[in-house]
Amino acid sequence: MNETFITSSITKFLKRNDFYIIQSIHPGGQGGLNYKVNSKPIYPDLLAFKETLFIIGENKPSYSESDHRKLNTLMQSQEVDSKYKFI
Repeated sequence: MNETFITSSITKFLKRNDFYIIQSIHPGGQGGLNYKVNSKPIYPDLLAFKETLFIIGENKPSYSESDHRKLNTLMQSQEVDSKYKFI
């Protein structure tokens, strides 16, 4: 299982469950939307929305310490509302 398969699978799953996909970045792709935290842009792999649920995520086949730090930094910033879900 690779990151391309995981990204495609997550995107398909969310679409089937009526999420609006705002951003889904495949490996090697360029992020369009970002959050600026401490003057540094953070480009999440996944941004999806449904009703009151907003998902911000990273797509990896195994645990990534750098992505974990990226999402924690984003989650603790004032740029993101605390009701958002991180995956």
